[in-house]
Amino acid sequence: MNRSNLIHLLVLSQIADGYDDFDHIRACVAELAAKCGVQVASEEVRGILWSQLSRGLAKAYRLSPSRPKAEEVAYLPDAGTFAAIISC
Repeated sequence: MNRSNLIHLLVLSQIADGYDDFDHIRACVAELAAKCGVQVASEEVRGILWSQLSRGLAKAYRLSPSRPKAEEVAYLPDAGTFAAIISC
């Protein structure tokens, strides 16, 4: 398995089990990748996450303390806007 496939797999693995925020996904991916001797930058995780969202491999949700607790975000911005939103 090459480095890119490993990181894609790690990101998918982290988002598969629930509603995690980007910082949690990034930290878990970085920790698991480090165990494999691979360093991962936040920008790389962000790009992979956007790619997975745009290809339909993942969905984004807006979470709220009131009902509905989780609402799917129907609109995916371009990669640059997505990066700016995630960086906030």
